[in-house]
Amino acid sequence: MSTEITIVVDSREKKPLPISYPIVRAALKYGDYAVQGREGVVAIEWKSAWDWVSCCRSKANRARLERQVKDLVDNVRCPLLVVELPPPEYVVAQKFPGFKRQFCVDEIMRTARTETDIGRFITVFPVMNRLDAAILIEYWLFKWLKD
Repeated sequence: MSTEITIVVDSREKKPLPISYPIVRAALKYGDYAVQGREGVVAIEWKSAWDWVSCCRSKANRARLERQVKDLVDNVRCPLLVVELPPPEYVVAQKFPGFKRQFCVDEIMRTARTETDIGRFITVFPVMNRLDAAILIEYWLFKWLKD
């Protein structure tokens, strides 16, 4: 791994993912994770299980997610949305009456198919946990640096 590359983690991220590369905290205009100096090339929006469930259940949170996706797609060459799927026991433990995990999956598919004003789509990756998210984010950031 190169130590010359630094990942920028948005300063509004309350609990950053366990990234193995050097990180710096700063306000990102788009997304939650990017490579320092290449923020317009690739940026990643991360949604924890709790945040994703909130986006699925609340019109206001859904509107916020749609704005974030639109901003990413319109302003970043390689945008990505990484979503932690809540396991069924999580949904039950959080006492979301009548909430179905399948609805979360359906919403991921709907978000992936949302076309923006400039005719571009966003890639959406569901993951099972924070560690998987961190690994995927590292891979995605460095994959696109090569292009």
